[in-house]
Amino acid sequence: MRAAAPRCRQLADAAPPPARACRLPRVLELIVDLTTTSFIDGSVAFALYDAYRAETPPRIRFVVAPGTPPYRLFDLIGLDHLFPVYRRLKDALV
Repeated sequence: MRAAAPRCRQLADAAPPPARACRLPRVLELIVDLTTTSFIDGSVAFALYDAYRAETPPRIRFVVAPGTPPYRLFDLIGLDHLFPVYRRLKDALV
């Protein structure tokens, strides 16, 4: 989510309707690295959860460093129990 954010916005603007936008064609797995994220709110967290649930089987992995705002939010609302959350990027890559 770091340097790719402007490119992601461009892709989102050109994306198909939301029902199809969550599909991950030709991607084996998607890793969402939130280790350097300084702010996240509930709407973003639940959008990530919705994207995770939209895949059958789920192919999204989340990396959230302990002590960070995303980690505290995931813990507070219980998302860390609903999908796999890795503490380090190298663990998610295994």
